[in-house]
This record gives sequence, structure tokens and C-alpha cells, in this order.
Amino acid sequence: MRKIVGKRIYDTSNSRIIISLDNGFPLSDERHICWAIYLTPSERWFLYIHAGSLTKLSEIQQNKSVGTESIDILTKNEILPYFKDSERMDLIKKFFPKSYNNIRNKERKKRKREKHKKLFRELIAGEILLYNNNFYCPICNNIFREISYFRTVFRANKIIWLANMVTHTRHNHIKYWDKWWSDFSVDIDKYTEREKNYQIEKNRVNERAKRHIIRNCSDFLIKQKFTVDDFMKLQHTDFHTMELATQKLNPQHNEKKN
Repeated sequence: MRKIVGKRIYDTSNSRIIISLDNGFPLSDERHICWAIYLTPSERWFLYIHAGSLTKLSEIQQNKSVGTESIDILTKNEILPYFKDSERMDLIKKFFPKSYNNIRNKERKKRKREKHKKLFRELIAGEILLYNNNFYCPICNNIFREISYFRTVFRANKIIWLANMVTHTRHNHIKYWDKWWSDFSVDIDKYTEREKNYQIEKNRVNERAKRHIIRNCSDFLIKQKFTVDDFMKLQHTDFHTMELATQKLNPQHNEKKN
């Protein structure tokens, strides 16, 4: 078939077929439908469609159903969906390398987003401790931003999570702390008596926060395989905290005691 559009010739006889599909019926069958994408010698694209008289694309001429042929000029954006639907990424890569790279980048980003969603669901479920600068609190069953400083001090995720949980518990689950100290910040150059009291009180409340975590999250801590030694790696962990951790996190200790 031959068609002239804008003084340009689109001819199936001297153009190259890039991709074609049909409905399985032979060309002689009036139920036959096929389409093909051609590339002209001047590298212009067009879509050729052939349909038999017993198809939905047939036309009525003189009260009789007849088959049809057509040529439609295609732009690059119109061709890409045909290649995608036919799962011919190799053709996109060959003829439209920039579009191919864009599609692949979008697919990679999509996979990454799906991975992030999966990990975030695991974080919410308490199956992992830290993800993408967030940590899970089993006390209030919520997600919070982690403190980046702890990553410069500790390497193990379990200890980073514990340090974040202690700070989070001090500010969110021990209510008087923020009420009393919210307007106060330590100035090392002017280490006043109140600042010394702040450090002493902070250490004391941190121990209280650790014990609060152990009492309220013991099942979670055991599931995540926390040990007494993990609490020892935090600063100023005292005897009372260690004793409670031993009782709650080491059931064998209680059995021996009984």
C-alpha cells in the first residue's frame, strides 16, 4: 500500500517492517486482522493496518461489508506504547536509546519505591529496627526520625536503636522531663551549677527510660534478640537497670533463681 502525506511517500513495498502482529487467521480469511509498524528509507514511521470484511474494522460500501487497509503516520511518542505493549524493549533500545534509558530509570525507581514500601511496612510491624533514618517505637507503636549523632558513636543497629529509644522515651514517655528542661541547653563554656544538675538528672532519667523500655518492650526485645550486654554498651548503665534486664531478657536466669 502507498500513501502520500505532506509530499512524503509512505509505501509498504519499500519500507522496512519493524514489528507486526495478527489475530492468527490467514490473510485469505475475511476474519484476518494484522497491523505492522514500518520504517521508511528516510526514517519516518507509519502504522499499516489490514482488516478483513468480517472484522470490526470493515467498512460498508454499496450495502456490502468490505475489508480495509490504512496507513497512519506515527510520531515517536505514539510508537513507544506499541513497543511496550508488545514487550519489545529491545526495539526501544535500538531505535530510541534515550527513551529506553528513561524507561529503565523509571522502572528502577519504581522497584526502589516498592522496596522502600516493603521495608517501611516491616518497620511499622516491628520486624526491623531502623530504616531510612527512621526507627520504630513499640511503646507507642509509631515511627520516629532517628538522631544521626548516634551513628557516629555506635555501629550496631541494635545499639543505635536503643540509644534512640532512650532519648525518645525521655522526651515522649517521661512527661516531666520536657516540662522542666525544655527551655534549657547546655553551654560547655559556661558550665554552671544548673548545667551540672542537668547532666546528673539526664543520666538519672536515662536510666529510668532504659528500665521503662525493658518493662514495656520485653517481648519485643526478646524477639529482636537483645541481650543484657546491649544495654551495657550504653553510657552510665547502672546496676538496677542491669538487674532488670537480666530478669526480663534472660528467662533462664529466673528459672535458675527459682
